[in-house]
Amino acid sequence: MSIAGQRAAVESALLHLMVLALRHDALSRQAQPGTPRQAALVARLRERIDQRFRLREPVSAHARALGVSLTALRQACARVANS
Repeated sequence: MSIAGQRAAVESALLHLMVLALRHDALSRQAQPGTPRQAALVARLRERIDQRFRLREPVSAHARALGVSLTALRQACARVANS
């Protein structure tokens, strides 16, 4: 597998994990952990993914478009998903 192929596979796996976290969020909205800011960020990510899923953008592109670091986006998803 080429470097580009490996990168695409890793980014696809990360995006899949974030989608799973967002789905988990939908099931546990009543007891949503994390800060209100993190919850809002995850909601914005969910909306962006819903609108642009077919483009298969890397997670870093979502973070950049949302105006946060990749680390902040991952932490927000993990906190909101109660991981």
